[in-house]
Amino acid sequence: SSGINAEYGEIGDFRHKVNIICSEMQHFISQVQYYINFEVLECSWKELENSVNSAENLDIIIEAHKRFLSIVTERLMLIKEKEEVLQKLYANYTNAVKFMEAYDNAYLVLKKANLQREERERNVVRKTKSGVGAPHQTTRSHKKLKMKNFDLR
Repeated sequence: SSGINAEYGEIGDFRHKVNIICSEMQHFISQVQYYINFEVLECSWKELENSVNSAENLDIIIEAHKRFLSIVTERLMLIKEKEEVLQKLYANYTNAVKFMEAYDNAYLVLKKANLQREERERNVVRKTKSGVGAPHQTTRSHKKLKMKNFDLR
């Protein structure tokens, strides 16, 4: 954490916490993708292939395909009885996208504020070295500017 703070200042802690949350969201999404790809599609497809390969006529193939579609539809929660679960899953995906958008926006604001703070610090050092002003003096206009920079509206 100190390495992050040394490089990014106040943004470091924020980024660290957000990265933990992002990792958790990515893990959740990966688990859902794994479930869909391997537990539902691959297993169901294998059953369909076995049924088709052992089928003696077209009617058996058609029935196997209907069974495949029914199983996949149910396991993917695309049936009325699972609508609430699917809605919650969709809400989680939507929230993850909104969170990342908010993170991107907040990061840009914090980065800008950090750059402005660094510029003010350089100006204080420059003015101190040249004998103009004391480093601890802060004017009202500087305070107003500082407040304006953190106004996120």
